Amino acid sequence: MNRSDGCRRRQEITHINGVALTGNAQDIAVDNGTVVIAADGAMTFEPAADFNGEINFGYQVKDADGDVDSANVKVTVNAVNDAVDAVNDEVTVAEDGSITLNLTGNDSAPDGGLEITHINGVALTGNAQDIAVDNGTVVIAADGAMTFEPAADFNGEINFGYQVKDADGDVDSANVKVTVNAVNDAVDAVNDEVTVAEDGSITLNLTGNDSAPDGAWKSPTSTAWR
Repeated sequence: MNRSDGCRRRQEITHINGVALTGNAQDIAVDNGTVVIAADGAMTFEPAADFNGEINFGYQVKDADGDVDSANVKVTVNAVNDAVDAVNDEVTVAEDGSITLNLTGNDSAPDGGLEITHINGVALTGNAQDIAVDNGTVVIAADGAMTFEPAADFNGEINFGYQVKDADGDVDSANVKVTVNAVNDAVDAVNDEVTVAEDGSITLNLTGNDSAPDGAWKSPTSTAWR
């Protein structure tokens, strides 16, 4: 943008986009971009991240006599195909509970149209859907809302993958790690009925129909009754 007239009198840029040049390294913001001036006066232009389209800004010059003039710079930023980026997720849920999933909340698609296409290798239908994963289920409502439900009485770590795509059809995959925290499960004793012959005996298995999700029965599992 430095120039000279027919008499080759030196001209210098004094302002860019209304900002006075300092003679030092300087960054000058313009709409959707930045003019970067190095300490030696070299200039570069950097468009804003993921922007494409037309940018306009002005500059002013003066000569040795103090005469000034202004002109415009038009920058055309051509679009490129930006990659979609799926980022791993980690969530925690209580045993026998459920948790809402927002898998794309930390993903990015500069070209727009970010959507999940597969979970655990299963294609999404666009309707209400249950997708089985190891030790749990991803439940998708008709409106697309997702929850995760661990298998009954399971606690520990669960991992499953998902795939996203953007408006251009670019795809990427990431992993979901679910930590299921253990809870104190209640023991459940169920009434028993047995039949025995007069003067006979029968083996009793009183806990056979009872349940203790946390294990470690404290009573005998069977006994004989006469």
